[in-house]
Amino acid sequence: IPFRELVRDIARRGEVRENPISMPLQRLVVEDICQRYLHSDDFLGQMRGSNGFVSELIARFREWKLACITPERLRESAFHLRESAESDVFVRKTEEFARLFGAYAHFLSANGLSDSEDRLNFATTRLQEGFMLPDNARHLLVDGYFRLNGAQIEFLKARDRKSTRLNSSHTVISYAVFC
Repeated sequence: IPFRELVRDIARRGEVRENPISMPLQRLVVEDICQRYLHSDDFLGQMRGSNGFVSELIARFREWKLACITPERLRESAFHLRESAESDVFVRKTEEFARLFGAYAHFLSANGLSDSEDRLNFATTRLQEGFMLPDNARHLLVDGYFRLNGAQIEFLKARDRKSTRLNSSHTVISYAVFC
């Protein structure tokens, strides 16, 4: 079965059900977060009203989620940057991104919502909890390792830990996804 269907099937199992946020609501929520959490003297504050800022911020949230970066990890990186960064600007910018990303994650959690990137994380959690592949499949043949993101790699690692054999012809990161 195609990878997206596999992930959707696994993610829908268990106690937690997906309640996806619509794209228009997502945009409104992120616009509101920018109004509440960005100030005019912030590094990103000057960009708050720029065309495309909210869309690009949503794209960053998506990229971070697919790279398995949480708001907490982003905050931690800002903390560690303080010790090594030559310029405070990058630290401030990272802290502001972490604050916005954290507010977005909190909104989703507090309202029982998820975005499209959360589905892969839900599926990974299900596999880690011992859920089986559809039809109790024992093998997962994957191909095309160059198209993986961090969340897909974690999904496959979770399945691999549950004794499903991953077949691949690559040795570096030998996890790949068929789409």
